[in-house]
Amino acid sequence: MGYGRSDSYRVATTQDNKDDDSPKRGKGVPKKEMDELKKEVAMTEHKMSVEECCRKYNTDCVQGLTLSKAAEILARDGPNALTPPPTTPEWIKFCRQLFGGFSILLWIGAILCFLAYGIQAGTEDDPANDNVDNSSLTGESEPQTRSPDCTHDNPLETRNVAFFSTNCVEGTARGVVIATGDRTVMGRIATLASGLEGGKTPIAKEIEHFIHLITGVAVFLGITFFILSLILGYSWLEAVIFLIGIIVANVPEGLLATVTVCLTLTAKRMARKNCLVKNLEAVETLGSTSTICSDKTGTLTQNRMTVAHMWFDNQIHEADTTEDQSGASFDKSSLTWVSLARIAALCNRAVFKAGNDNIPVLKRDVAGDASESALLKCIELSCGSVKLMREKNKKVAEIPFNSTNKYQVR
Repeated sequence: MGYGRSDSYRVATTQDNKDDDSPKRGKGVPKKEMDELKKEVAMTEHKMSVEECCRKYNTDCVQGLTLSKAAEILARDGPNALTPPPTTPEWIKFCRQLFGGFSILLWIGAILCFLAYGIQAGTEDDPANDNVDNSSLTGESEPQTRSPDCTHDNPLETRNVAFFSTNCVEGTARGVVIATGDRTVMGRIATLASGLEGGKTPIAKEIEHFIHLITGVAVFLGITFFILSLILGYSWLEAVIFLIGIIVANVPEGLLATVTVCLTLTAKRMARKNCLVKNLEAVETLGSTSTICSDKTGTLTQNRMTVAHMWFDNQIHEADTTEDQSGASFDKSSLTWVSLARIAALCNRAVFKAGNDNIPVLKRDVAGDASESALLKCIELSCGSVKLMREKNKKVAEIPFNSTNKYQVR
């Protein structure tokens, strides 16, 4: 997103000829396009001035697109949404469960049984300057400054481009939309991720190897006893019964249930430790992991801050995080504390989301910056309803906090 200084806007998008062959919604990504997505992002809009960018996309800095032009672009490029990854049809999943692994041996045995019964019955006659949070894109927890000027040749490093799926955490800005949906950087990443082939887990490889081994042994023994039965003078029907019985007897019907139960019990234990297991096979894989590598703050943490200590009256006080404030170690009647609490509540843009009144304060969802959210919860616990405090002190004017002045007036 490039930035300008206009009063109103509508989105403007364009589509180059090279995007005419882009994959349709729900389809697989061709190998040629996967190779293109793996390359560096190639774009020149971040090097243009605001006026040049508006001329290229046939829009206006003040009025934006006309309704007819916006409707035309919407009809041509579609809505600003990502293409969902391809899903396996339910009937294919059903067929895999019904005919995969040992099941094929049981089906062969069943078919042979029906054939033998039919033959027997026959013989018997019967599947701008604002700060943006790029953590969802890069994993960087610190807000990144945005401005109208090009600061880097790489579009991923320049400050005059904001990306789809990132959030503005401070300041305001106006800009020109230069890409939507699958043509955004996040869209490229999503399309690339959906086109990657998932490898088999160690336990899946071991089970598959075991299935092949048991299948070979079962078929070998079945055929051997079938031939021996014929040599010993049994009728061919009795020999087929020997074949079916030996093959079915070698199938470990309880293997799938046993493995699933063991992995499920482990997943439940991990869930009690606040660790959600989405794929049961990952439980065994995690057990065989020796090293976990992670970069960027927020990958292993939740980017949630909590007030731990406060400094006032020339002393450091430990904050009380209990709901009943039974562990408070400071004097709440102190004028300094009253002033500090009022500032933390009023010079704060964070607000609790609707529908959280019956939830403990520390577990409530908050809309706002992480540090301001921590201050909001601290004052809510110590002084009561911040909402009532703000209603009694209406905002008349405001000087927002910024990294240069490092203060806020409200």
